Amino acid sequence: MPKTTHGDTGSIEYRTWTRMKGRCYNKNGTAYRFYGGRGISVCDRWRDSFEAFLEDMGRRPPTEMGRYSLDRIDNEGNYDPGNCRWADRKTQDNNRSDTVYLTLNGVTRPMMEWVKITGHPRKRIRGRLGMGWSDHDALTRGLLQP
Repeated sequence: MPKTTHGDTGSIEYRTWTRMKGRCYNKNGTAYRFYGGRGISVCDRWRDSFEAFLEDMGRRPPTEMGRYSLDRIDNEGNYDPGNCRWADRKTQDNNRSDTVYLTLNGVTRPMMEWVKITGHPRKRIRGRLGMGWSDHDALTRGLLQP
C-alpha cells in the first residue's frame, strides 16, 4: 500500500521545516556551525513529523502582512513549540544575539532604532561606544536638529 503524504511538500512551511532540521543536523551545511554546531536541536515532536510542526506553528502569515520566517525567541534555545514563532524581519533583526541595545532616559531600544530617531549614523554611535561613551552621550551629543 502506498504511503500517504501530507501534500505540503512544496509549501513554505515544509521548506522551513526541512531547512530548520538541516541547520541543526547537516554537518556539511553552511549554517550548521551556528546551530547544530552550537548544540541547537529540534524537539523530538518536530524532528520526524512535519505534521506536528505544522500543527504547532500553523501556517506562515500571508506575504501581504510582510515577510515572516521561523524565529527562535531565545537564541540559545532549541527549536520547539515554546521557543518558536513566525516573525517579521524587524523582529528577527532585533532578536539576534549580536543586537546592541542602548538606553536613553529609561527607554531601551535596539541601536538601529536609535539611529532612525537621532539621525546619527550607526558608525558614529558604534565609534562613540567603542571609545567608552555612555549610551546617553553616544546618542545625544551633537544631535542633528530637523
